[in-house]
Amino acid sequence: MTEEKETINSFLVGIFNGILAREERAMADLFGRTLSIREIHVIDEAFDAAQRGENTMSELSRRLGVTVGTLTVSVSTLERKGFLHRRRDEEDKRLVRILPSEKAGEVRKAHDAFHRRMVEAIADRLSGEQLASLAASLRILYDFFVKTGENLTAEGS
Repeated sequence: MTEEKETINSFLVGIFNGILAREERAMADLFGRTLSIREIHVIDEAFDAAQRGENTMSELSRRLGVTVGTLTVSVSTLERKGFLHRRRDEEDKRLVRILPSEKAGEVRKAHDAFHRRMVEAIADRLSGEQLASLAASLRILYDFFVKTGENLTAEGS
């Protein structure tokens, strides 16, 4: 790898791990160790999915990039902890909707505030031109990782 590519790799690994670690510490300061970052992200997606009317297990699992089985374990845990509820769809009784509780609303609010503070702290350090350049670069990263779904398995595997 070239020096530039090594820098990009180090940045991606470091920033990903750094954000998750800071996010976990910030949420633990507010809620103790009752929730993992993964659980917080499930709660977050449950809010978004409910607003879109796409809050079935299969839709949530697709959005989170996990299997329905994996999500079932998370939802069961979060339901036991009082953060999510399962409810049969009123029109189609075959569907079970996942709904966040009032308790989950506190988590959502704190999680949103963490992200807002993080973005504002970065934006405050950049000029308008730098901010626009960063946003454009991050859009490229987003397209690569989320939209294209490119297979990144090792060659020869």
